[in-house]
Amino acid sequence: MDVRLEDEDGKPISDDYLVIEFGSLPSGKDSPISSLIDAARYYDTLLNPIQAEALADEIVAAGESFLSTLEPLVKWAREISGSHAHLRTYLRFVGD
Repeated sequence: MDVRLEDEDGKPISDDYLVIEFGSLPSGKDSPISSLIDAARYYDTLLNPIQAEALADEIVAAGESFLSTLEPLVKWAREISGSHAHLRTYLRFVGD
């Protein structure tokens, strides 16, 4: 699936996007957001800044094997959740 940054109107912030393979996110009860994104792989999923921060925390807590692959996603999630200027920026996972 593709991941991109969007504004509150659903418009991409830039032409940049990430490609995340299905099954590459952590799963299980300690990773509820990641598990739901992966379970809904054919649907678009939109995360607000608070949800994006929780997703980043799940990936970091899952260990180095996940972090090494998903570091760009963690960086984006932290960027939109860490600044008041980005409160209206969202992470959209575009399903196949």
